Amino acid sequence: MASITCPHTDSPCKQRCTEETRRRTKGETPRISITEGENRRILARISRRSEQKPAPNPKQAFGDKKPALGQTPLVGRIHQSLAHMDGDYKYGFRNWRENPVEALTYVHAAMRHLELWAEGQEHTLDTGVHNLGAVMACCAILLDAQANGTIIDNRSKSEAACQVLADAEAVVRRLQEAQAARQKEKHEEDLSGRTDDRRAVL
Repeated sequence: MASITCPHTDSPCKQRCTEETRRRTKGETPRISITEGENRRILARISRRSEQKPAPNPKQAFGDKKPALGQTPLVGRIHQSLAHMDGDYKYGFRNWRENPVEALTYVHAAMRHLELWAEGQEHTLDTGVHNLGAVMACCAILLDAQANGTIIDNRSKSEAACQVLADAEAVVRRLQEAQAARQKEKHEEDLSGRTDDRRAVL
């Protein structure tokens, strides 16, 4: 068999070619040698391919720009729909769109249902509708009437009252910081007292 000579002059390459020639002469399967630099380049290409994200569905691209109506939990929607059904039977389907309604009527109703639930009453006594579902229905009616121009806005608006609530948050922070300081001081006093007791025993 004719000998195979390496056309390259660099030592690493000549060494690889000599090894492959020996293996071919003995009928062995040639072994592919990969240098460290080639290995890094291959791994880099694999990494880049794995990082490439598939092209998004065209429908998803448009859908992501719109409100996700499915965000509202199903349980809440069910109780709200039952409260609306109760109101439809009593007063007519979406009656607030035909006859203007006062804002405070539904504000007070929502507050009553919320307070009853906070006190432990889950459902209304007359029809068994969930009180929180009734709160959601009241809020939805206010929003819908406002959007359709059928709301009588009889709220007693006050920017000063809103500011008082915002200012109260700062008071709460100060109270919490003061309480934390008192607890820290008490903890240090307890540690000091235990240290004095140990010294007295010794």
